[in-house]
Amino acid sequence: MQTTAPALDETFAQLMAKASEKGDLPGFSQSARSILNALTSEADNDAELVQTILTDAGLTQRVLRLANSAMYNVFGGDVTSVTRAVQVLGVQTVAHLALGLKVMESVGRGRPTSEGTLAEMQKSVLAGFMGRQLAGSQASLKDAEAAAVCAVLMGLGRMMVCFYLPQAWSRIQAETNESTSEDDAARAALGGTFADIGQRMTRQWGLPASLTNCLQSRIPENGQGPATHEERLSMLATAATQCARILHAEPDDAEAGVSSIVDVFANSLGLEADAMNTAIRTARTAAREHFDEEPAALVQPVTESERQARLLRGFRDLQEAGKSATPTQMLNLSLEYLHSNFGAKRSFCFLRSPKDKSYAARFGLGDGSAALLPALQFGSVQQSDLFSLVLDSGKVLFVEDAKADNLQAKLPPWWMGSLGNAVSFCIIPLDIDGSSVGFLYVDWAPPVSAPRMDIVRTRTMSQVRDILVSHFSKAHA
Repeated sequence: MQTTAPALDETFAQLMAKASEKGDLPGFSQSARSILNALTSEADNDAELVQTILTDAGLTQRVLRLANSAMYNVFGGDVTSVTRAVQVLGVQTVAHLALGLKVMESVGRGRPTSEGTLAEMQKSVLAGFMGRQLAGSQASLKDAEAAAVCAVLMGLGRMMVCFYLPQAWSRIQAETNESTSEDDAARAALGGTFADIGQRMTRQWGLPASLTNCLQSRIPENGQGPATHEERLSMLATAATQCARILHAEPDDAEAGVSSIVDVFANSLGLEADAMNTAIRTARTAAREHFDEEPAALVQPVTESERQARLLRGFRDLQEAGKSATPTQMLNLSLEYLHSNFGAKRSFCFLRSPKDKSYAARFGLGDGSAALLPALQFGSVQQSDLFSLVLDSGKVLFVEDAKADNLQAKLPPWWMGSLGNAVSFCIIPLDIDGSSVGFLYVDWAPPVSAPRMDIVRTRTMSQVRDILVSHFSKAHA
């Protein structure tokens, strides 16, 4: 007796129920959704994207490593901060890059998955590398990353069904043969294709329509090229996905299979066959390096001499960025530089309101910083608390022991109620012509300890302040 194919709505409801029960598909965690918010935001929210990336040490280092690679480092010099990467590459490019990396990062790591799910994720990762390379030198960095994300997400429906509905997955694989396509078998078992499920999931996440619309397979017809930008991205992702599936299976005739795909797509994409083959080989090599890479290699302990070298490189990067950065970008850059190089627990930028002279934290980095922002504000009335005294003096202050008895009476209630678990903290006042415009705040709370404030670190903090004040003064003038 033939069973009735379930409606796609019913299948999707089952997937959501399983996702709630088993947890996120590896690689599509809350941080991935936060990156999507940067993609869909009408405003280029540098701080939100930087905050999201910096909460993940592995992702941070991968973004910086790629930003310094030959493909991205078109402007010369080192990129030592995520904020700098956003400044030179753009919010959209870095968001696409980070989203693709977030999926790739999960392959072979984290919660154990079935062999089938792991294989599908590896195919998607390989397709992502190929999508980026196939976009070619003619594409902008943003479009190259968009092609990579499209190629990764084109396998999303397959990954979800394999991970959450293994019985349906096995049935589809068993019923796919020369007379029954995988799409037909999926429609019978799920009420729709894997692409339909992937698109519905990305719409659920709020992925931009410009990407969601690209997730249906698109094969050139009669050598005709894509009519729109979305069609081109879809065609690139389709070619990348087909090549990735062949190469992952590693059949004896893999090269012949890839060549046939190149023959189908090359003219329509306006690419030379040799260039496509070179891009595919480059992507395959990069993917192999990714699969073989040990996670521990990304988080090796850093020696004191390496820290000093990073401090210096980052400071030079900060100086270079100041030549073209906006005041907001300079604040982001400076805060990230201090947060990362001084191993802080939390860091915030406070700005002073010209209207009522009150102070409020505008953005922050580190543990729970986003949730703390609403509480981090205070009036400008003259008080004898530590913050008011430092802001009046205009000098950088490092407090090594915030728990000292002689200091407790000088710490304001707003700090005690929100940041009071800090053991050490630093206040870096910012002013123009003697008038305060705000300050940077960095702290260290258990289990994070403050670094030894030697003469190099102490001088560096003052120099960061001087760079910011100079930058603001020029912008104000």
